[in-house]
Amino acid sequence: TIQALSFTELYNEKQNTADQSTSKNTLYRIEGSSTGGTSGNYTLGFGIVEGSVKVFAGGTQLTEGVDYEVDYSFGSITILSEQYLASGQDIRIEFEKNQLNAIGQKNFTGLRAEYEVSDDINIGGTYFRLNEQPLSDKIRIGNESISNTVLGLDANASFDTPWITRFIDKIPLLQTKETSSISVSGEFAQLRPGVSQTNAVRDAIDKGELFNDEENGLSFIDDFEGTELSISFTSPT
Repeated sequence: TIQALSFTELYNEKQNTADQSTSKNTLYRIEGSSTGGTSGNYTLGFGIVEGSVKVFAGGTQLTEGVDYEVDYSFGSITILSEQYLASGQDIRIEFEKNQLNAIGQKNFTGLRAEYEVSDDINIGGTYFRLNEQPLSDKIRIGNESISNTVLGLDANASFDTPWITRFIDKIPLLQTKETSSISVSGEFAQLRPGVSQTNAVRDAIDKGELFNDEENGLSFIDDFEGTELSISFTSPT
């Protein structure tokens, strides 16, 4: 009967107690097989510094492009050599990651002015300014928000030169039909780079907490947050 074949002690009793049920513990035998291996794909996330990825298998450093390849756009690594995908293989990955700073607001301003001094002389000026305001107060070196200004000045002048016309007319076999003139133009431009001040920097300036050189802008070499990233290779995704 079903009751005679049911091994209810296995679910209701402790293992040692169920083993003592000699009338039933010999009725069943479970057999199976399993295979294992190391995943060949790993996802590290966006912002991986190109050239910073190092992969080690059992203490041996692998060669990029031969043993593995890196997709820096999506932050993924694919192991190419099958010998490093064996079960129990210790895979270790080292890499550097850029912090992605979100720009909260970006403003661009441009201005152009021209002035006619006379019929022959014109001068002009140009002004451009690009300012970015970050969302975060912690800015890493190389990711500073800019506040740049470009100043430009230009001038044009054109003068009739009848004396050149008379000089050319005196040359044998040459005869001019138009009045000679000379045109001169020049341009000057200057870039004044700067760094946008975050809210934290502005508050610190108002409180007098910064040195003079720090008031020009601050950035972090390392904020010691997320400096160590642990990835479980049993479930890399």
